[in-house]
Amino acid sequence: MVEIRLATLDDIPFLMALEEASFNEHDRFSKESIKRSIKSPTQFVYIIMKGTKSVGSATLHLHKNVWRLYSFAVLPAYRKHHMGAILLGEIIKRAEEKYLQKITLEVNSENTSAIRFYERFGFKFVRLLEDYYDNKR
Repeated sequence: MVEIRLATLDDIPFLMALEEASFNEHDRFSKESIKRSIKSPTQFVYIIMKGTKSVGSATLHLHKNVWRLYSFAVLPAYRKHHMGAILLGEIIKRAEEKYLQKITLEVNSENTSAIRFYERFGFKFVRLLEDYYDNKR
C-alpha cells in the first residue's frame, strides 16, 4: 500500500537521511531549512510511504498561482519501484485540484535520467541557467 501525506516535524530525521542519500553535501537542505518548509504556510512537504516506511519526499513552494518543485527524492532502494512516478503524479493531480497555473523546477543539465523522468510527465525545457548547479565541486 502506498500513501502520500504532508510531512510533520517528526519526519525531520527521515528527511535529513533522504537528503544525505540523494544529494551532494552542497545541495542538501539543512535541518533548519526542512523545519521551516514543514512549518511554512506557503510550502508543502509531501512524504510518500510504502506500507509503514517513508521512502521519498517532495518539497514545493507556492508563489502566486505556481508551485515550484524545490526538492524531489526517493530512497535509492525504491527508485526502480515507481515511487517517484506515483509521487509526482499525485503532486500534479493536487496542483490541478488547487487550480494552480503550473509547476516549475530546475534540474542539473547533466542529470539526463531526471530530465527524461520529468519529460515523461509533460515538463518542458525552458532555459539553461548558467552556473545554477556548480558541477565543479
